[in-house]
Amino acid sequence: MPRLVPLDPEQAYGLIVFQPGKVQGIMLKYVVMNLNYRFGLTILTTSNINEAARVLRANPNVIRALFIIQKEKIANKMFVYALSLQGKRPLFLISPLAVKPEQQRVCEGLKNIFICPWEQAFKKEKDSLGIAIQNHVKESNLNELLKDESIPYEQLQSKVEQRVRNLQTLPSIPEIVLRIMKLVNDPNCNVEALENLLLNDPSIVQKLLQVVSSPIFSGAAKTGKWTLKEAIVRMGLQKAGAIAQQVKLMNTFVKPEDSNFDLRRFWEHSIGCAMLAEKICTARLITLEEEIPFDTYWTGAILHDIGKMILGLFFWDHFESVVEKMAEGEAGLLTFREAETRLGDAAHHVHVGQILLMKSNVQPLLVEAVRCHHQVDEYADELTCLLYLVNNLVKDLGLGYLPDEVGDYPEALLVKLKLDAEKLDALVEELREEVLPQIRQVVELCLSS
Repeated sequence: MPRLVPLDPEQAYGLIVFQPGKVQGIMLKYVVMNLNYRFGLTILTTSNINEAARVLRANPNVIRALFIIQKEKIANKMFVYALSLQGKRPLFLISPLAVKPEQQRVCEGLKNIFICPWEQAFKKEKDSLGIAIQNHVKESNLNELLKDESIPYEQLQSKVEQRVRNLQTLPSIPEIVLRIMKLVNDPNCNVEALENLLLNDPSIVQKLLQVVSSPIFSGAAKTGKWTLKEAIVRMGLQKAGAIAQQVKLMNTFVKPEDSNFDLRRFWEHSIGCAMLAEKICTARLITLEEEIPFDTYWTGAILHDIGKMILGLFFWDHFESVVEKMAEGEAGLLTFREAETRLGDAAHHVHVGQILLMKSNVQPLLVEAVRCHHQVDEYADELTCLLYLVNNLVKDLGLGYLPDEVGDYPEALLVKLKLDAEKLDALVEELREEVLPQIRQVVELCLSS
């Protein structure tokens, strides 16, 4: 643990003491996800309880919760009492089930102590680790980041920005992506303005020209090389801007060596959603009451699962556990979101995606669509319905995270879009024939060196 004594008095911290070990490592990542993404706490870790006690004594007010993850019980009652700041700071003792009875005896009569056996940590019960963190950390006057969504969006965004500015595991969307997004939404934007912005990043220009030169986008309209201005004119400002954002995002996030996250499959799913949305909207394959701008549905489709990518890159062990849990459904595969819930719903991918987009000042319409892309009812807006639809259609095309995932289409969605089972089947087959090969080609163009 870095020697941060004294700690920043303006920050809120969570301190974790853990022993090396496979189970301890799983517990550590679960706790970090909860504290980082649920409450916006900055994390300190150490493998030494005595070192932790020293930091606690020097910083009694900024460390809001203490977690000790180890095989052994703590036998000294007064030591436990001191670690919990005389019951004012939540203390979580996370150890094997066999240790629990003796640890309870030691802690009898003490307040704000939560004893959690490893074997019961992820069970969806009142004494699970996730629920305990949710309930006990609140007692330190820390609310969940996105719990109060009834307040005005600007206030919620400010709250998120203040609490997550120091989270090491929350990356940033590249600045040029945000500038492109802002520019193409400006009614006064012109070809020269977008061209000048893109020229600041030669890597985007190179990939964009490769993509626009492919038959998928250019057709037979031109032979020979394109200039950047010609590409923007050919594709239009919104499409050129959206593809440029996509290219930059795809080549920004690098997979750590210890992660087995399948970035290519992730992008096949996300770009598949975008290309299906384009086909559906331009060919009017479903009934939409209002026209959705290209850059809105394309960007929404590209970003809808970005929280899943963050978990896959920074919390790979947890991500892998979710994928394994998906196979445990009683009647076929669970959805990724259902599997997250069964594993304690620490900081699920929708929540993480919301936080990243709000931190990056992405427009509220897109944040809301990302938040709702797994839920739709009779009040859902057009963009949410479209993203929900394509997110499930790509699964039926074999582009879920697992190859045998299948789409789920609730009655509320079908009613909103005036679809039935027969029309859905026809839509899947039409898209499979026309769009599926193009999806893989676009991904290859964008990822190739």
